[in-house]
Amino acid sequence: MFPTDNLSSMRADIAGLLPETCVLFSPTFSNDGSGGISSGYTNAGTVACRRDPLPKKGALELMAMAERLMIEYQLTLPYGTTIDAHWRVQFIDGMFELRQLTNQGGYALDIRAYIGRVN
Repeated sequence: MFPTDNLSSMRADIAGLLPETCVLFSPTFSNDGSGGISSGYTNAGTVACRRDPLPKKGALELMAMAERLMIEYQLTLPYGTTIDAHWRVQFIDGMFELRQLTNQGGYALDIRAYIGRVN
């Protein structure tokens, strides 16, 4: 078993390598009073983060009968950050939507996800 103090030290090292800050937004749903549901996003906080472009991860997406290139990034957040499907992430240059959480086994040192720009 890996010692807890070593794991904490590695998490602190990774947190020091997150050069940006971003604002996380969680989805909210409420009754609209007419039998439907209205949705929106609530500010869930500002965290340190890192955004890295992913080579060859762009894909064409059909939206409003027009194709658009979906440029994706890998988002890295500090260990213990709460984030889930359909959340949004705001950077200084725009809003992005979480496409997929990508953490795959190993030691839990950080949180990683694929994100795509929201138009």
